[in-house]
Amino acid sequence: MPLFLPQVPPGTQMGQFPVWDQTNRRWQTVTLTDGFEPTPTQTYRISALNSGDVQLRAANVALGWNPAGRLTFGDYGFNTQGGMRHNTVATTDATVTTLYTETLTDPVTHMVIAQVVADQSAGASSAGYLLAATIKRTGGGVATLVGAVTALATHEDVAAWNATIDVDGANSYRIRVTGAAGTNITWRCIVQYVQQVG
Repeated sequence: MPLFLPQVPPGTQMGQFPVWDQTNRRWQTVTLTDGFEPTPTQTYRISALNSGDVQLRAANVALGWNPAGRLTFGDYGFNTQGGMRHNTVATTDATVTTLYTETLTDPVTHMVIAQVVADQSAGASSAGYLLAATIKRTGGGVATLVGAVTALATHEDVAAWNATIDVDGANSYRIRVTGAAGTNITWRCIVQYVQQVG
């Protein structure tokens, strides 16, 4: 059954939540507060953090949401091992525009898959892009691409439109898009990454 987690302030009562009792092999209801930790017979944890994040943990994995709508995957200690992000931007000309930015800590490597969709006002023209890239930051240096960005799919009504992944010369990588002069385009992306630290 789907689980819906509302945003809640940290340290507050979080209501009732079903947990699986492995010993007795049945579901039981417990009252959760911030930092609820499962007993040895329970398999779930739910927390509200000071940042506004909400975390749901099961066994040795964790799933988190934050107020910006970002989704994070991690281990039980909630060290981030990957995540999924989204963003939207509008363009009205052919200026290269940043749709999404991710700042890297040091040292880290991200393998990134980005889905980008574009739609002109009133649906006159559309485009879709599937991009892959690996980006690293290490040794106190800046973010750099490992190899080339791969365009796995490009579907365009207008060949002049474009989407790509690049680095900013500092600590971040970006999804960048290019529209057309005198054209109102809405761009949206979902970015998924796997992270290796160290």
